[in-house]
Amino acid sequence: MSTHSKEVVVIGAGMVGMCTALWCQTKGIQTTLIDYQDPGRGTSYGNACTIADYANVPVNDPSLFGRLPGLLFGDGPLRINLLHILGNPRWSIEFLRQCSSKNVDKISNALGVLLKGIPAGLDPLIAASNTAHLMRESGCLYVYSTEQSFASAQSSIVRRRDSGVPFDIVDQSSIQDLEPALKGDLHKGLYFPKASQTLNPTHLIEGFFKHFQQLGGTWKKAKVSHVQPEQQSVTIHTENNETISTEKIVVACGAFSKSVKGSGSEHLPLGTERGYHVQYAQHKDLLSRPIGFADQGFYASPMNQGLRLAGVVEIDALQKPANRKCIQYLQRCAKQQFDINNEPDAVWLGYRPTFPDSLPVIDYSSKSKNILFAFGHQHIGLTLGGITGLLVSEMLQGDAPSVDLAPFRAGRFG
Repeated sequence: MSTHSKEVVVIGAGMVGMCTALWCQTKGIQTTLIDYQDPGRGTSYGNACTIADYANVPVNDPSLFGRLPGLLFGDGPLRINLLHILGNPRWSIEFLRQCSSKNVDKISNALGVLLKGIPAGLDPLIAASNTAHLMRESGCLYVYSTEQSFASAQSSIVRRRDSGVPFDIVDQSSIQDLEPALKGDLHKGLYFPKASQTLNPTHLIEGFFKHFQQLGGTWKKAKVSHVQPEQQSVTIHTENNETISTEKIVVACGAFSKSVKGSGSEHLPLGTERGYHVQYAQHKDLLSRPIGFADQGFYASPMNQGLRLAGVVEIDALQKPANRKCIQYLQRCAKQQFDINNEPDAVWLGYRPTFPDSLPVIDYSSKSKNILFAFGHQHIGLTLGGITGLLVSEMLQGDAPSVDLAPFRAGRFG
């Protein structure tokens, strides 16, 4: 008996939600996309612009235990609000439990399999939406400042190699041949030749959105307050007291997914990694490709709007105001690495959705088989949006997903 869905509402118009809606509409599922912001204007707006096919190494790491005092009281790229951590013990304890070498290996393997689906998930959407001009395939550099930091990264390097990620180890001379504008200390780096980037993530999502509408997809600008699953449908309630009845829904609201009450998402240990960027319009031609600075914890990406420095992991509440110290940290990095002394033209705070094991949830809700989850992609929502959308569309069609989704099940936390 066929379980092919005829209609679906996707809640959330960031990269993951937009790709999911476009894949569903492409496959003949009548799709409505709903968000209170225009497509691509949330967290997807401010990312580091990289399609990171090498990003199978999670934040979880055995070395974290020894670094905790410095993380709690230091002034580096990872900042933890102790009161927030103490107020969210379920997330915090599970995060630390996932920092064992055995668990990190499992996480890395699961991410590696998902990352291999990037071309199948993203390339057809780029081709169909005529957005190839917003992409650049010039590789990516990941650099280490000192011999000690490179030595400490060997376990991560091995995990990438074991996952089949193509890369070359490059020395200081090779790094500066690739990127002469770099000014700071350099020891060694990893060059990922297959990595690519978007030159404007918002325009990319807008291109997908335009094609989605051309295919007959429906857009509704509204904020969902709660949903009610029925036996054969789901009723969506908006904050304007509107109701929408549909066969199935997909919750793809990133860090805000728990706000969709009644979906079951509110019971999951979803946390937030607050991230920042600063942007310098006059320096957009300084680099030829994105560069990740391992020791400083940020990326520098050349894009159409300028040079964007994006990074910092701040574990704190969604509703807190921007932390000026995080912005100042990125400005110091701009000065140290590129000798940029002027004030940025733009600063930004966004909210990365994160589960304690650094893996997304791609699964049905325990509340109803009419509700699907697609959120928790942490730092790599831009990278994994396409393959996530493809997998969700396969589930809605009643097909076996092209990737084993067992590591991404919603019930893995108990």
